[in-house]
Amino acid sequence: MVKHRPIAVLLSLAAGLLLAAGLVAPASAATLRSQACTIEATAYVQQGNTNVVTAARTTCRTAQAAPDSVAANVHVGYGCRDSNFEGTCWWFDVASPGCSGGRVWTWSSIVQNNVLSSWEAVGTCSHGILYDLPGPGGASITCYTCYGLGSMNDKTSALRVYP
Repeated sequence: MVKHRPIAVLLSLAAGLLLAAGLVAPASAATLRSQACTIEATAYVQQGNTNVVTAARTTCRTAQAAPDSVAANVHVGYGCRDSNFEGTCWWFDVASPGCSGGRVWTWSSIVQNNVLSSWEAVGTCSHGILYDLPGPGGASITCYTCYGLGSMNDKTSALRVYP
């Protein structure tokens, strides 16, 4: 029995380490929490033949972090004036990493007020909700890829994009 005592001690220590490691959340857990990001100001730019709505200023809040301000550079949505993605179209861009890490982006108002007829979530985002009132508020439609917006056609005033 005395010969096995060091093994028992080592096993006890190993079990204690495993228990302690199991109690500590991995560093990546904070990045998996949903972050609400608000587009505070938008800028419309034309890059060659491409129209881009960028987030000139954004604020992202988590339960653990203060707001941050970031530059735009990731496509999260694509919307067009006409159904079936025809007519004048715009990319909606936000800060990297887009919707990765659970970020939800909100445009309380969009520069294409009441002109969108088709919309699609792209890149790191899975879907968007288009609203007929700024804020966002009022009637809405959820779009993954919407070739037409039905009763929301030409009525979109605000947008929220989800991972």
